[in-house]
Amino acid sequence: MFDRPEKSGYDRVGAGCSGRMRMKIYINEDFCSGCGICIEFCPRKVLDSSSSLSKKGVFPPVVNRIEECTGCNMCELYCPDFAIAVEENKDE
Repeated sequence: MFDRPEKSGYDRVGAGCSGRMRMKIYINEDFCSGCGICIEFCPRKVLDSSSSLSKKGVFPPVVNRIEECTGCNMCELYCPDFAIAVEENKDE
């Protein structure tokens, strides 16, 4: 496996408690192509499409229901642009 990217490279961060686990989802808009694969493959529908364009002219995903996140990493695994990182939130 690879190391998680540094927080500083990510534009949007969703963090919160999801039942027993506390998760953070990082989205790097510079990498995101706006394909929506992460949104479609999330089994808990944690992500939605943004209503505003990124610098690249695409609608990146936004974290809207972090409390539903189970940490399955499907969004991270299916992202062809490596624009998403999911980790357990150890800050709380």
